[in-house]
Amino acid sequence: ELRQAHGGGGTDHTLLQALRRYADEVSPTKRGERRELVTLRAFERGALPIAKRMGKVSAEDLKLWRDQRLKTVSRGTVIRELTLLGSVFEFAKNEWHWITGNPVRDVKKPTRPAHRKRLITGLETRKVLHVLGHKAKPVRSVSQAVGVAFLLALSTGMRAGEICDLLWADVHDDYGTARNVKSIHVGVDRDIPMTAVAIRLIERLRGWDSL
Repeated sequence: ELRQAHGGGGTDHTLLQALRRYADEVSPTKRGERRELVTLRAFERGALPIAKRMGKVSAEDLKLWRDQRLKTVSRGTVIRELTLLGSVFEFAKNEWHWITGNPVRDVKKPTRPAHRKRLITGLETRKVLHVLGHKAKPVRSVSQAVGVAFLLALSTGMRAGEICDLLWADVHDDYGTARNVKSIHVGVDRDIPMTAVAIRLIERLRGWDSL
């Protein structure tokens, strides 16, 4: 009764309400907001007991859901979904005080799949650039811009999102500032060293992309 008086019993809030509140309040603060919202909406259509009160959702409920998901998606996908679901329960416990425990903590995650290693060969690089119509000249088409982005990624190790969000104001003599990094929260920057080759690649975009 004392727990319920403090909102800790989850008596008045369902898992569905938690998923939607998390989507409204927490996901917008993250870098991967769009992908996370897609997953949260998919939770509503799946086998999760979304109509149950938060305090009544058990580890057994979640294990059953996990095992069903493993029949249709990869282990990596289930691991990511369990991580997100665990975050929803953590917020319900620590921030909203709807529950006193997190049942996801008692659910074993699948074994992580082997790490993928893939190196692009010189021949593959040349074939990609040929298809994109890449030339060592100023960029004049979208496909040529993609070619520059491709070479810039190989040269600097920058991620696709970082390259696409790069502004002229972020490009300096020997480094660039990535404003849209792969981080849990939005607004975390990092400086990326750039060689003379990388700077020359970026310069090819002048006159085509004014930003």
